[in-house]
Amino acid sequence: MSFEDNLFKILEKSFKEGEEEAKKGKKPPLSWITFYGFEKDPFFLQPIDANTLDLFVNRFETLTQLAKLIGFASKLNVVYHIALIGPNGIGKSSIVNVLHEIARKRYDGALYIVQLDQENGKDLTKRDIPGPSRDDYTYIIFDETEPPEKTIDLINNQFYSNRKLIISTWTPEHFQETLTVHDKIILEPFEKNDLLELLEKRVKWGGGELIITSSALNKLLDYSFGVPYLLLKLIREAYEIAYRNKKDEIDTEIIDYVANQHGDILKDPLELTTLEKKICYTILQNSFNIVTINDIITKMDIERPLAWKYLERLKNKGILKKSYEGKKVEYKLTEFAKIKLQLKLAEKGGL
Repeated sequence: MSFEDNLFKILEKSFKEGEEEAKKGKKPPLSWITFYGFEKDPFFLQPIDANTLDLFVNRFETLTQLAKLIGFASKLNVVYHIALIGPNGIGKSSIVNVLHEIARKRYDGALYIVQLDQENGKDLTKRDIPGPSRDDYTYIIFDETEPPEKTIDLINNQFYSNRKLIISTWTPEHFQETLTVHDKIILEPFEKNDLLELLEKRVKWGGGELIITSSALNKLLDYSFGVPYLLLKLIREAYEIAYRNKKDEIDTEIIDYVANQHGDILKDPLELTTLEKKICYTILQNSFNIVTINDIITKMDIERPLAWKYLERLKNKGILKKSYEGKKVEYKLTEFAKIKLQLKLAEKGGL
């Protein structure tokens, strides 16, 4: 029997099962989304925007504070700059997205810059509500634009003199005191009840059910550290594992498995030596959070064997990923490590 005949025999049963289910009007579960009865992806990782306003959770006090400042700015000829500071995934972009969407219903002029041209610092990506003239804006938003040095220069030297209200968002390692700021809002992690509300809203919006056990849910909330992005990423991975194993529910074994895939970074407290903390902070401040062993040797003035030893140790803890660019070895912070370190940095006393 040929390979082709063998393969047909193996797949024939599946062909027939598909035909029978199609006759009954069933739709094939092509992913965990359809398998668990969702009509759309409930745990999408992008910030809340105009199409998902109903899913906004928790930050209403911050929104009302910003709305009041926009009201002042629309009537008074003063400049006021407020900075939102918090780790990746804490909800900064969602806040300014929602604010911009609602404010545009009332005010004529706004400029929302979400990315800069890295070579010349000019506007690259923006959402514009035209005012009476190009320079007449009620407010301007800089949402985590890169590189931060050019954003600071633009705010301090170009936009500060002729804009009424400036709202900027920053991660803790990029916010600098050289920035002219009148007020700053440090975004705190969500409380557990807020995380639960977020999950309930997402599941209802997606049209499915939350299939996690109560003990697994408690573990999930602990591993999330109050960061919405971490919660959504972990529950998404848990559903994928459950689907792969055709499980009816997500138990503690699945949650622990998902968490373990991210190394020691989800352990609390995160135990780092003084030198490990310094290396992490150096990488956090470096462009794209990537360093070579020579970067660490130069910036920290340590010997090569010691630098290599600690970089490898951080890799084994799940804090760094190692990759090769030709003959060059690079170390990069993992996504979860970056957020966890930013949380620590935002806390009193830093890392």
